[in-house]
Amino acid sequence: MQHHTTNQLPIVLHLNSSASNFLQTISSIKELLGKGVEPKKIAVVFATNQYSDNLFAHFLQNQIPFNCNNPLNVLQSSLSNQLITLLKYLAAEVDMPTGGDDLLFEILHFKWFDIPPVEIAKLTAEVADRRYGKDKTTLRQHLLYNANNPAKDLFTPPIEGFKKASDCIEKLITELPGYNLLQLFDNILSETGVLNYVKQQPASKWHEAIITSWINFIQITFNKNASLTLNQLITMLNKRENQLLPLIESCYDLNGVHVLTSTETNHTSFDYVFKVGDHVNTNEHSLEHSAPTIKRFEADFIDRVLNKFVMNVSALNTYLNCPLQFYFNNIVRVPPVKSTAFAFGSAVHYALECLFVKMQPSNTFPAIDVLLNDFQQYMVQNRVGFTEASFNQKMQHGHSVLTNYYHQYIAEWNKIVVIERTFKNITLGGIPLKGKMDKLEFNGKKVNIVDYKTGNVERALEKLQPPNEAQPHGGDYWRQAVFYKILIDNYEGGKWQAMSSEFDFIEPNQNNALQKVKLEISAADIATVTHQLTEAWGKIQDRQFYNGCGKPTCGWCGFVKMNEDMQ
Repeated sequence: MQHHTTNQLPIVLHLNSSASNFLQTISSIKELLGKGVEPKKIAVVFATNQYSDNLFAHFLQNQIPFNCNNPLNVLQSSLSNQLITLLKYLAAEVDMPTGGDDLLFEILHFKWFDIPPVEIAKLTAEVADRRYGKDKTTLRQHLLYNANNPAKDLFTPPIEGFKKASDCIEKLITELPGYNLLQLFDNILSETGVLNYVKQQPASKWHEAIITSWINFIQITFNKNASLTLNQLITMLNKRENQLLPLIESCYDLNGVHVLTSTETNHTSFDYVFKVGDHVNTNEHSLEHSAPTIKRFEADFIDRVLNKFVMNVSALNTYLNCPLQFYFNNIVRVPPVKSTAFAFGSAVHYALECLFVKMQPSNTFPAIDVLLNDFQQYMVQNRVGFTEASFNQKMQHGHSVLTNYYHQYIAEWNKIVVIERTFKNITLGGIPLKGKMDKLEFNGKKVNIVDYKTGNVERALEKLQPPNEAQPHGGDYWRQAVFYKILIDNYEGGKWQAMSSEFDFIEPNQNNALQKVKLEISAADIATVTHQLTEAWGKIQDRQFYNGCGKPTCGWCGFVKMNEDMQ
């Protein structure tokens, strides 16, 4: 807090966005107001352009008047994120039944369904166990089954939240085609129980203000275009930086505490200034950015997963990046996000795999049309998640980059290759390892490992760097190269020798040129990754995956924090 005087240097307390730190600020402001300080003489300044809904929730609950120079965009709030997730899920299910399972996992955690997280984890793990085979199921189907069938035994009580969530979701999906946006949103509010839930929460006034702002927004949007579809609404909401959903005006008070960003601040206008942000200097005190933690629990499915767990490079990268992300991706095995970028990359990989497989019988590469047809076939079969416009754009882009790639390299490709080789039953210091490689190029027993990459080349180059100050663990692609060499060098007693790992970028760089990067792995590299493997394996077996990384860009940490904010 800074009290403004002409000659005094400010003492600034920098806070993160945790509720406890905001409570400290609120307590100090209440103390000042109790001493007769006018609210308009107090400012709360955010170091970035992102406000926190926690602060405004505390303001409303403590009846502290506040004002903002710029209208608050409630699309950034946790409750709004959950409403948008539900809208996206409904659109995905109408487009392709069970096509939104990744979103359903998040929805089941919404507090108004009151489902214990451990039960959601068990349900999801059961679906993952049946992901392949004759009894394959989806999260939506398994939820419906569990909600409408008796408990397995007398010692397994039914989960009431599953029944509530399933009934709500099935009704919303069934009735959606006959509703306009006004009717749909009204149905969401009534069927989910969100209104009753927020009224019982400490931050009820803030959540009710957000819902009222949403109702106003939907009404205004509908009045402008009564034929607006759900998909069109979602497209609008996806552009959040350009889409404003303002907080209702009745929440503001022109004479209240001013909430500002650092670029808006004129310190001479206030007697007391509180600063909130993560950047510090020598005159400022700091509280570290906190990482979210989920409740540790023991469950049979965790034992089953760990007993069968085999380390691959994706799992290692995930654990080093965020143990909480590893928990959701590799232990619970949440349904994967249907990413258009991932589907496009998979289509490119499939087409190139087919190209080399079809080359091998005659030692002659097929014509370019064969490559493009295989790409197109995969895209059509995996169209879920694409809009019509994005599908057409990716089809055109794929034809363009594959044609360019084919003609540039057709005359120089090594034909002595092994394609899409899976390595398993390999151990390193008692740690079971596995991996699948796109292509192995041979010169006798010497191997060049080739991995195809799609996407932005310049961003990918950062992932090729060994450990440094910015990336203490090294980049993910660097680690992948080292991990693959470890696999080959330990395969069948050293049958082959991995000489190098090559990353083959299918899309051109910013200079419109195709690029390959070849890494030669040193003994020091192998020692570093072996240490990372050993340390990560020990922590995983010790179940050290309930704490997040705390990075602002981490999706799973954000997911946990969003649910914490709704309490």
